[in-house]
Amino acid sequence: MTPIAKNDFYTLRVDAEKNRIYYKVVGYWPSPLDVPNFLTDIKKSLRLVQKGFTMLLDFTAAEVHPSDVEKLRVEAQRKLVKAGLFKAARVVSVDFTTGLQMELMSSKSKMKYKDFRDMEEAEEWLDRKTKKLSKKKLKKLFGVF
Repeated sequence: MTPIAKNDFYTLRVDAEKNRIYYKVVGYWPSPLDVPNFLTDIKKSLRLVQKGFTMLLDFTAAEVHPSDVEKLRVEAQRKLVKAGLFKAARVVSVDFTTGLQMELMSSKSKMKYKDFRDMEEAEEWLDRKTKKLSKKKLKKLFGVF
């Protein structure tokens, strides 16, 4: 596991062998100025995975963000989708308002995901999905490798 970033607002790690990005959001992000390296950290993560990568998103400690932070996170999600995200598993809390904001951001970025309440269950789902992923299917989904 390769650590990319860890701060008061998020953690990013990459498991290149699984071709997976692990992203945890923590608390409230007051402003994009509080996370000046966020997009750079996303790009660093993307350099360590290949098209067809998966992502495990831990939003259990996330809080609703202001609209300028939401725009930043939508931009990051668009970069992930464009880079060849195959599947994402999102672990969420029961906070209805935060969940609605996460859904809105994902619809804007076209990021596909499945919600879970448990990290282990989410990871197992991603593992099952990637076992079924052949080179032929990757080529069909993302073009030439």
